[in-house]
Amino acid sequence: MHTAPQHPLPTSAPRGGRHRRAGKAALAGVVAVGLLAAGGGTFSKWYDEQTVASGDVLSSGELSLDHLSSGWFVDGQPIDVDAFRMVPGDTVTFVSQTRVNAVGDSLTAQLALDPSGISLATVDPGLADDLVYAVDVDGLQDTSAAGGWTVVGEAGGNRNDNGAPVTVTVTIDWPADVPADGRAGQNDSVDLGAIKLTLAQNV
Repeated sequence: MHTAPQHPLPTSAPRGGRHRRAGKAALAGVVAVGLLAAGGGTFSKWYDEQTVASGDVLSSGELSLDHLSSGWFVDGQPIDVDAFRMVPGDTVTFVSQTRVNAVGDSLTAQLALDPSGISLATVDPGLADDLVYAVDVDGLQDTSAAGGWTVVGEAGGNRNDNGAPVTVTVTIDWPADVPADGRAGQNDSVDLGAIKLTLAQNV
């Protein structure tokens, strides 16, 4: 009797079989993640938040002028400046009452007179050339007039210049020294209606 040769059974599956099984396992994992996502499940990490500036509000200040009253005077007496006829040697005074509104913990500003709006009503420059003006401000903590008057804003419960009623006095002189021709400035006029105060923040 002839017996066929005996061959031992393989101890492990072929390489190709392992690869196929690994591939199937990886694919099953992808499918499982897809199904989890489709079902509304999510992966998460711990998280927390807290408001640390609850109720804190940052507010702005203010810088403005409120006109209260104004008028023209000669020798302390009120005049109608439109009807008054000035001659060499006269002095007219403009007085304006103004309230300063200044609020800001670091706010300072300069109050000054801007005469740039003064314009001649005629082409003769004689009257405007002869007039001399000076400005005085009363009511602020700063009493100097070097380049204007310093306004200090309300800060830390101290009002400083905020709400101060400020008196601005503009004195306009026509010196009595008449020019050599003796006629300069006659029948002339100057528009003073454009005189204005400026209040500019220092930065």
